[in-house]
Amino acid sequence: RVVSSSGLETMFEGCKSNLEIHRVSNEAIEHMLNAASAIGLPLICEVSSTGCLQTYEGPVAKIVTMGPWINIMDDQFHMHLRKDHLIGTYIASRANGAEARTSLEAYDASGKRVIYFVNQDDGTAENESLWQKIIHELPKP
Repeated sequence: RVVSSSGLETMFEGCKSNLEIHRVSNEAIEHMLNAASAIGLPLICEVSSTGCLQTYEGPVAKIVTMGPWINIMDDQFHMHLRKDHLIGTYIASRANGAEARTSLEAYDASGKRVIYFVNQDDGTAENESLWQKIIHELPKP
């Protein structure tokens, strides 16, 4: 099954009661990683592919772009993502009771979420504030 970017937005429709989404450029992931790396903001990253889920928590440092690939090349974490295989990248805010979590998510042509980023909550307002600043400065499509 192949899903268009407008099809992805239709898939989100059933979740609107606790989900707010905004489309951003597929370049937003690279911008976010570079911004988080520059200030040492710890992230949670979930990468999924068929039969595999990788989760990393902590700061990222070495962000390397090679052609269509965005790479994290840290000692403790390697991630390789092809921007040209993404059909849509979104900022998603999910309400959970009195609290909301804002993530950056990217989807492939089958409509499957392949990568998900949130700030690593350390219990302070500072990390959330830095995360929100990065998120709000991401390039739009």
